Amino acid sequence: MLCSRQMWLSSTARQACQFHTWRLHLSMIERLPVRIGRLQRRFVCVRRLAFTLIELLVVIAIFAALVALLLPALAKAKDKALTIACLSNLKQLTLAAHLYATDYQETIPPNFLAGTNGWVDGDVSRLPDAIDWGKLRNAKLFPYSKSVGIYNCPADKLPVAGSSSRRVRSYSLNGMMGNNAQPGQYNPAPTVHPGFPENVKFTNIRNPGPSAASFFIDEQSHPSTTKCSVNDGYIGIDFGKKGPDWPDLAGSRHGNFGQFSCADGHVQKWKWFESSTRFLTIGNSSTRFKDRDIEQVWKTTYPPELW
Repeated sequence: MLCSRQMWLSSTARQACQFHTWRLHLSMIERLPVRIGRLQRRFVCVRRLAFTLIELLVVIAIFAALVALLLPALAKAKDKALTIACLSNLKQLTLAAHLYATDYQETIPPNFLAGTNGWVDGDVSRLPDAIDWGKLRNAKLFPYSKSVGIYNCPADKLPVAGSSSRRVRSYSLNGMMGNNAQPGQYNPAPTVHPGFPENVKFTNIRNPGPSAASFFIDEQSHPSTTKCSVNDGYIGIDFGKKGPDWPDLAGSRHGNFGQFSCADGHVQKWKWFESSTRFLTIGNSSTRFKDRDIEQVWKTTYPPELW
């Protein structure tokens, strides 16, 4: 009897255990879709964190298009900044000349072809003068500015023949400004402007007047000495040269125009009318008689009615 009871209890326990196991399995099966759903959602989230190949290619294409649109705008902005910096240099040099004049009874700094008694010294078309900062520092104008950087156009990046360095000066003083007659040296006045005395003082500048008369001019440069216009500090605008050949050449480093300061201290541009002007070099400066761009420069140097 006891054995039968024990057997019945053992059988009942096994059935209870099996029933509990069955219920546990059933519960796990019921929860399985929920867990699968959670895993699927997690997998989708992980997938969403990465780009597909097509999406990546679209992003690259958009980036390339933006770069293509922005690069020309950035280049134009850089060119404009260089143009403004050049005009600023011309203005500062002219203001320095006015400061010099306050110490010398309105006298414009001497415009000699060479020597430290002129506004500047040195021939920057050739070595060693082209890279010698001393040619600026030891001349008459430097004490009134004390910055060698304002003598060079920031866009004048052409090296000098025989060197990898840039020239120290890009600007020259109009030959009608400042005394040309250096004692014991060649005087260019009788050749360049015969019958028209240069303006030795600011008070002499009348026709054209100070607001129209060109003073410092951004002059054309070239690595080759034989093709470079900027050399000494004197830019000759010949009275008799109205074409077909240019006199000394104004620079065109900033586009289809030249830049200069006026005797009153403000700065201006000459917009070129002739298509060849910006490409001219010494030795290749032929144009037509009464070239419109020569006329512009000439009329800022001599009485316009005499053109």
